[in-house]
Amino acid sequence: MIIIIVVILGFIGLCLYGILMPKFMVKQGRMVDARVISCETKMVQLGDETGSYNEVTVDFYGIHGETIQKKFKSEEYYEVGAVLRSRYIDKTDRFMPEADKDVKNNSGLWFVIGFLVLLLIFILSVFLLQDEDGELPAWFGMGFGYFISILFMLVGVGGIKNSVRLKKNSHRMQVIPGYLVDYTVNPGGTDDPDTYRPIYEYEMMGICYRYQGKVSGSGKKYRTIGRKVHMLRDCETGEVVCKEDEKAAGKIHLIFGFVGLIVFLMLLAGSAGLFKNADTTGNVNDRTDTENAGSTGRGEDSTDSSRDESKLMVYIIYPVGEEKFSYSIEITESGKGSMILFPSVTVSGKGVDQYIDFKVSISDIVKIGRWIEEADVENLDLENVDDAAMTITVYVTEGKEQYDGRGTLDMQPYGDLYELLSEIVPAEVWDEMQERETTYYN
Repeated sequence: MIIIIVVILGFIGLCLYGILMPKFMVKQGRMVDARVISCETKMVQLGDETGSYNEVTVDFYGIHGETIQKKFKSEEYYEVGAVLRSRYIDKTDRFMPEADKDVKNNSGLWFVIGFLVLLLIFILSVFLLQDEDGELPAWFGMGFGYFISILFMLVGVGGIKNSVRLKKNSHRMQVIPGYLVDYTVNPGGTDDPDTYRPIYEYEMMGICYRYQGKVSGSGKKYRTIGRKVHMLRDCETGEVVCKEDEKAAGKIHLIFGFVGLIVFLMLLAGSAGLFKNADTTGNVNDRTDTENAGSTGRGEDSTDSSRDESKLMVYIIYPVGEEKFSYSIEITESGKGSMILFPSVTVSGKGVDQYIDFKVSISDIVKIGRWIEEADVENLDLENVDDAAMTITVYVTEGKEQYDGRGTLDMQPYGDLYELLSEIVPAEVWDEMQERETTYYN
């Protein structure tokens, strides 16, 4: 956990360096016109992946008229003879190519920082909210879903914002014909194809420039030498982009945003309970069948696959007015629990929303196992408790064997079981049951 946090903080630091350093250079350094005297594309092996970069050598004049040479690495390919407006600090011999442009184009780094900060908050939340059994609150999964959907929507918003910016600045854009002259190859894995990142060339004022595309892919168009594209140059900022690449990137961003929006709306609908009725309807028969199959007697075999998992089911009945209100609590060895409320429909025609699902921790499962052992469930009896105010019927399923018993709160081990359930079933489940019972009986 600590290593992951340190790595994330390190990436945030690098991004902040990429934002603050150009500002420092623009403020402290003098502007120089650095001329490209060589640009060599070099390959590098990163594990199973092969990448590439361009090693650029430039020269410019010092304050005393001497020629100074500097080298730097860049993803962008520069044609020999190209002039780069750069910054240089003579006192410290620090050089930064196109620092002024980097100051204006740092929105991507801010986006990365925002993502890393959110990721850091998420990791810290996981660490702080885990209980002693390593489990997270029930609402955390929903919150994570919202986080991912909002992140996807932000990607979509970023794509829309970039498209709007290009359209808004189209009046000052110079359209220059360009051609695909080369490409870099990123070898795919065993089942994945190679991907290609095109390199375009365009001419401006008699000088040829090269531009590495922003979008890569496995299609033929990414490696078709001579394919014509349209380069857009902002006459005010000098920024150059490929029109076709910007359109392709915009579509990808829109897909991300659309997926994020759909997921977000589905989560909202789920939070509002719009899927509740459909889910409840789909599970009523399954749960009722399980209950009926589980209450037929001792040691019966069942064809229901859920019977293979050990579980405890407790059926409690108590009077409310002239009617008898009842509920059952079922908890499986995997920690899944559900409370089922009855009656679903009465002679008065009224009904009650039946199902409340919950989870219990591993330590609670251990407590249930201890109660089963101490209660000697194999020898429980179905006592005659017709005159009792509250009755408790217990079904314990272990594999294909089932044991049952019935008693009252005053009888052991049923009183201890009731206290145990009051402890391990989440408080919000009991509150919800009470609210539904109150609503049902007005």
